Amino acid sequence: MPHVGGKCPGSSGAQRTTTRLLVFFALGALAVGLSGVLVPCATASQAKTVIGTYTETLDPNNVTIRQEGDNIIVYFTATVVFVGGFTSTGTSIETEIIHPTGELTVLAVILCACQVTGEVPDGKGELVLIFTATGLFNGAPEKSIKDGEFAVSGTGDLANLHGHGTFHQSNFGGTYKADIHFDQEG
Repeated sequence: MPHVGGKCPGSSGAQRTTTRLLVFFALGALAVGLSGVLVPCATASQAKTVIGTYTETLDPNNVTIRQEGDNIIVYFTATVVFVGGFTSTGTSIETEIIHPTGELTVLAVILCACQVTGEVPDGKGELVLIFTATGLFNGAPEKSIKDGEFAVSGTGDLANLHGHGTFHQSNFGGTYKADIHFDQEG
């Protein structure tokens, strides 16, 4: 008759521990084996580097300036025209903090119904670039110099687009370089 509850007569603690470990490993192996069948895997396209240029045009009706201590904070929107790996026109929503030294810090989001080289050529979606930068104000917006980094993502048909990049801007234009890949459900 099987023993119910408590210790099994004639078995040692080491035997019980060994049996439990074997059951644990067997269940683990079964779970790993089934996960390949039951859980769809995602694959990523080969990573590629895209490069290009952009120009930025401020919307003078959408600029707000305020002073916070010794810093000047500027909120604005701009139209951004991309050429190269990203191609089309987007909208940038930016915050620039200009410090008394002339150094500036930038936080921004760019939304663009862009074509992305080699990815979903006829797709409907929006490229999303979230970036930070530092630079020098140099007395006027058209004289500003910025260097920064950005994260790449998207919506719609570009929802599986991911990557990161860098940019350099002087005046209202610059260059960018990004390493991107497109995840696909497999």
